[in-house]
Amino acid sequence: MEELKEGICLRIHNFLVMKSEDGNPDDLKNKMREDFKIRLRWALKECGGGNAQARNLVREYIRKILLDDYKIRSDTLDKLILFQEPANLTVLDRFEILLYQFHLESGREGLEKLLRRCSPEYYSRRGKEIFDITAQDIDKIFLKERVSLNYMDKLQILTQRIFEESLGWGCADVLGHMRISGLMAGTVPGEEKIHVWAETKGRTFRFPFLQMEPKELETICKRIRKSIEDGSGRFLKELPDHTSITVKGPPDGEDWMFFIHRTDYFLSEK
Repeated sequence: MEELKEGICLRIHNFLVMKSEDGNPDDLKNKMREDFKIRLRWALKECGGGNAQARNLVREYIRKILLDDYKIRSDTLDKLILFQEPANLTVLDRFEILLYQFHLESGREGLEKLLRRCSPEYYSRRGKEIFDITAQDIDKIFLKERVSLNYMDKLQILTQRIFEESLGWGCADVLGHMRISGLMAGTVPGEEKIHVWAETKGRTFRFPFLQMEPKELETICKRIRKSIEDGSGRFLKELPDHTSITVKGPPDGEDWMFFIHRTDYFLSEK
């Protein structure tokens, strides 16, 4: 997988620096290519900050590379993610497969559909109710659902995995597709472990099985910072879809974290 991710990033770089064919920049094919380069550069800059249009464009280009350059086959997909060996899938694999399937069935309500099938463990922190969605919850749902995936389904899931690990928000990225009011990754006072939380319909859910190393979280936060920095030194941005994204870390704080907030107005939109 690492070799594949590196190869795709290299192909994207090579495409962006490639000169016009035959030295004729006015050729229609070359003009279309140069126009797409402009859009792709914009998307690569904006996707880390959560711009949905940018994220979709980059994912589609990754998928195109997998199809056109790698001509990736079904058996290769099954080696990269063990779709044909359900017992050997990681909990992250199972979680992303379930969310992919529920998104197909229910759109951005896919996470809510998954949460309704869970029996979350409840605890309170500083007077706030928090529900844990555990690896055991995901395993039980996965076994019951018996999700059937075709070639294009597997390709989409692999594309998302490459995007989230190379250009997105890591294991928290897939939650960004869902109808949520908030998404956060970071540590809490008194704990060293990095957690991922999502807020929806007034409830806060923690996903202990979504694991991030400190260096990975730092990389993601710096990626977001680079995307949203406006020259003022503030690392807070509101997107056209009423999403705001905030990044905190050194020198303002000891630990890295990012928080995405969506307004009630956005949540009420169809």
